[in-house]
Amino acid sequence: MNAYEFKFKILPEKNIVVTQSSGALTLPSYLNEFKRISLKPTFKRDINYLHDLRCVDSIEGSLSDHEEFAKFAVSISSSKSTNVVFIINDHAIKIKQFIEGYVLMASRSNRHYWIYPESQIDQALDKVDLIAMPQFENAI
Repeated sequence: MNAYEFKFKILPEKNIVVTQSSGALTLPSYLNEFKRISLKPTFKRDINYLHDLRCVDSIEGSLSDHEEFAKFAVSISSSKSTNVVFIINDHAIKIKQFIEGYVLMASRSNRHYWIYPESQIDQALDKVDLIAMPQFENAI
């Protein structure tokens, strides 16, 4: 299993946060990253999200970790409707089940959640008005 790595980029001109994670993801560390993102001056509550989880080996967390993450997501939501798109490996059944559970817990937010396998990456990008995955060499 690979070490956890997290990158993000806020694209204010597209009103989107793009994240890319790899390795063994733990919910507390993932939540800390999103708390950090929410403090950036270019972050807006009505922002869309594109989460690239194609290289995530596993997601670990207790029920209370799930609840805390969902509570945070609701706390930073907007009155405007936004999209949250997840891209996962085509065969990542456990990752998909985790995301589906999270979506149920965070359903009080005013967001629409979409889960796409890597084989449908074009549809995932289209959902957030992108034509290609952003590069992270100059991530902020």
